[in-house]
Amino acid sequence: NNYPPYNIIKVDDETFTLEMACAGFRKGEFNIHVVPEGNKLVVQGVQDRGEDVPEYTYQGIAARNFTRTFALSEDTVVDGADFEDGMLKIQFSRVIPEEKKAKTIELN
Repeated sequence: NNYPPYNIIKVDDETFTLEMACAGFRKGEFNIHVVPEGNKLVVQGVQDRGEDVPEYTYQGIAARNFTRTFALSEDTVVDGADFEDGMLKIQFSRVIPEEKKAKTIELN
C-alpha cells in the first residue's frame, strides 16, 4: 500500500518531519498513535461523511480511508502533528541518552 504518498524530511541530525499528502481529508479525520509494542507509528485517515458526499461527475482526487504504519527506533519520540493545506505533518526526534552520545577525550 503506497497511499497516501509521504516524505520524510531531515530537519537536523535529531529532528525529522513525516509529511503525508492527504488531499480531501479534514483535520478531525485522522487517528495518530504510537504503539509501544514494536515501536510503531500508526496513522489512520477515516472519512465518514454519511449523506454529506457530493455527486461527482469525475473524481480524480483519491480520498479513501487508509492506515499507514511506520517502524520507529527505540530512541524516537513523536513530538506533535499538524494538518494544513492538505498536508499532514508529524514531527519526531531522536532522543539519545548522554551515555550513548559520542564524547571527546581531551589529551593530558
